[in-house]
Amino acid sequence: MVAAQKFNRAKGQELPIYGSVTTGTFWQFLKLTGQDLTIDVKEYSLKPIERILGILKWTITSRRGFSNSDSRNFQSHPCIQNYTDCG
Repeated sequence: MVAAQKFNRAKGQELPIYGSVTTGTFWQFLKLTGQDLTIDVKEYSLKPIERILGILKWTITSRRGFSNSDSRNFQSHPCIQNYTDCG
């Protein structure tokens, strides 16, 4: 995430960087904005796979991103509530 941030800065862009960590069975999501790292403390199970795919799609297509008020978890994330509509 830091490498992506440095790459963007070299191009004159200051964008939030999204990341994920997985054991293969459980997933967690992160966001790096400047020097602030937001970590979703909830671990998401692989099933239902639509939830994981929805979150990944949302982080790629959304310009809104996660707000800093969601730093403890991303429960307000639209894909958590209804993972079939994450665009």
